[in-house]
Amino acid sequence: MRKKIRKLIRRLSSIFPKRRKSAERQLMELDEDTVAAQLARAINFDTEPMDRAWIAQMLSQMKNRKAADVLIDFHLEEYDSYVSFITLEAIRDFPDQEYVAKTLDERIDKPGSDFFKIFALFATLSTEVVFEVLKNRLVNDKRPAIRRESIRLLSRMESRTAADIVINSLNTDKNKDVRCAASVAVRKMLGKQSLPFLLEALHVESSDTVRVALLEALVYYPDSQVIGPLSRLLENKFLGFKVRKLIIKILTYTKDKTIIPILYRIISGNDHVDLRAIAIFALGKMFDASTIPFLLNLIRTEPQFLLRFEAVQILRKLDAIPGDRIDKIYFHIAAEEWTEILRFGFNAVSYLKQILAITDQAERDFPRIKKSIDFSIAEILRSVIRVRFGGKTGKLNPAEAHNPDVKDLNLPMVNLNKAILYADDCDPKLVERFITYAVNLIGEKIIKKKIKISIIGDPYKLGGNLFNMLQTLFMEVRVVPV
Repeated sequence: MRKKIRKLIRRLSSIFPKRRKSAERQLMELDEDTVAAQLARAINFDTEPMDRAWIAQMLSQMKNRKAADVLIDFHLEEYDSYVSFITLEAIRDFPDQEYVAKTLDERIDKPGSDFFKIFALFATLSTEVVFEVLKNRLVNDKRPAIRRESIRLLSRMESRTAADIVINSLNTDKNKDVRCAASVAVRKMLGKQSLPFLLEALHVESSDTVRVALLEALVYYPDSQVIGPLSRLLENKFLGFKVRKLIIKILTYTKDKTIIPILYRIISGNDHVDLRAIAIFALGKMFDASTIPFLLNLIRTEPQFLLRFEAVQILRKLDAIPGDRIDKIYFHIAAEEWTEILRFGFNAVSYLKQILAITDQAERDFPRIKKSIDFSIAEILRSVIRVRFGGKTGKLNPAEAHNPDVKDLNLPMVNLNKAILYADDCDPKLVERFITYAVNLIGEKIIKKKIKISIIGDPYKLGGNLFNMLQTLFMEVRVVPV
């Protein structure tokens, strides 16, 4: 009998359709349990995917439980996609689905089993059949991955009973990955009705990972009922950056003006600059004219360039470009509109210095910011600051400095190409101050390339160190005897 069955099984892979059909018909007339056992043995020894495919098709025509066991084990171990597809369809269409669900549940506990494949098979069965299995696994299985997969399949069921089971898991499961999966599932199953359950879970949740998952679920429903709980949660500075970022995002979507004071506190506080930047972006989206005074104060006092710049953009959107002269100076500094600042002349110098002084040191050390703040302001200072010169007066060349000092305003430093020192009545300390200004505002390269020094009288009356410094830094040092 077995020899006859094995002979018929070999014919299943024949290239002749009539021979295959004949073998299938004869096998169906024999005892199904015996045939199924021989087919299982043939599958294990056959190495050709197409031969296994014919055997799988034969098994799919048999409706006894032994055939179901063989198909399930065959599918879980099969690597060929075409053969797996045939076995998957056969398992899906098997009449006794309760037996299939029970068998799959048993295979989960089998050592070395691929439970992802098992849950993929669960997904092909009717929800009524697999509900009890998934419920028991979610409640009783100690493996987080099994509970997580159970939640994923339960979330496909349009059943309030399934939703209640998942909500219970969201509130009680000890594994954070399972709670994250539950938060997604609750949102999918209940839609907007999930808000109270998500907010309640968020209130008691201690893991930032799960908080993020809950907030990502809440993003879909920026409703007014989330404002109060999320506003209170946002005030907690011990929450992680990503959590507070998502809270700001959700609150911004609500377009509720009551969150503006909270955004003020974050922007003005000592939180991380990235969070403060997110808060000011959110403030811009509120598009509220009442924020104008706060923004004008921010561009005067904020150490971070990014926040000052964003404040300027919001003011522009609100069509609130300041009319006050001082506010205009701060506005153009924050916007890095240096040509506009030049129009204010010497009046802008103190404000430029103030902004440079309050700019955060870490920000100034960052290459791009350093270039746009330090260097640009230095350029403006070179264009705006006028060094005061004392000593000899009269009709002097505007490109010459006589006994350079910082007392009397005579010429822009950038125009300077010659300095004349009178050794008999020159104060060396004031000359040193002049050199410091020149180096800071013009730069050593330009000084060496452009500016000449003439000393009238005995150069050693200035001091040996100062005379050597002049020779080192300037393009040329000439001594004119009296």
